[in-house]
Amino acid sequence: MLISLLIFLISTLFIFCSYLFLSQKSKSSSYLKELKRGLKFIRSDLSKNLKTEGVNENENTIRCLDSNAEYVKNVLLITNYISKKGNWQSKVSPDVLYNILSQMNKINLTVLDPYDDSLDTKDINYLKSFHLVAIDFIDGGYNLSPRCPNFVKALIQYIKEGGALFTTHDQFDDTHSRYITQEALDMLQLLGLSHCNSHGNGGSVAYFDKTAISNSYFLINNVLYGDSIPIAYAHQTYSRYNESCTTCKVIMKFNAAGSNNYEYLVTNRPYKGKTLNIRAGHSTGFTEQEQKIFLSSILWLLYEL
Repeated sequence: MLISLLIFLISTLFIFCSYLFLSQKSKSSSYLKELKRGLKFIRSDLSKNLKTEGVNENENTIRCLDSNAEYVKNVLLITNYISKKGNWQSKVSPDVLYNILSQMNKINLTVLDPYDDSLDTKDINYLKSFHLVAIDFIDGGYNLSPRCPNFVKALIQYIKEGGALFTTHDQFDDTHSRYITQEALDMLQLLGLSHCNSHGNGGSVAYFDKTAISNSYFLINNVLYGDSIPIAYAHQTYSRYNESCTTCKVIMKFNAAGSNNYEYLVTNRPYKGKTLNIRAGHSTGFTEQEQKIFLSSILWLLYEL
């Protein structure tokens, strides 16, 4: 408990300083550059403190504090942004998530097209080489469950064995109960969601649930922007928050006073892994504050213990 508290206090201090400095900057490249410097300092200070306390570093701590690794992470991005091959609604992913990941110097980014037939041949051994799998923003989703069931099964196993998944808007909803697959239902469960046969809540504002954001990167967003942020319009599709999930946190909602079923952003720690689902992606024109939430989401998946 002492070490966990120490890690959180030091992490919060440096990240908070980075955010305050970066809030004065308009360019995302400067934001990312300074935040990465903060992460490097965190690693150095934590290493010194652990040695002072005489603590035996466990596997997760060693991975995060390894001076050779320096927070380098391998990320797999599933996107049609580069190929420009549209989905069933002729939609193509925007460049926002691609730009965030490609501008992070400590990220080794691999991009795969969701409409490449070889995607369904990627197995658990392939996925284990990545610290994070991210599925890009796009209205209508990529329909991965019915088109690439073997890949989705491998992705489910990857999460259960300790992998991390970032997913958006209506991925794995598959639009209607007549078309939903078992793979999609299993994935929704890992995301802390359950399938429903109707659209749900939405809006152009997302509210922080202050009971859920303590000890996390999202607390910094709340400090900077207040209790709510403007977002590009988004809504729930054919899934809702699963109230029975004991490992989930609803970080942001569409209704400040509403129940958890008004969820905008949900984190989960199922089995050994981590998942994050955000409803963004129904429309483009993401606000600056919303894009900072995307970055915080990536940081939570990659670095938060």
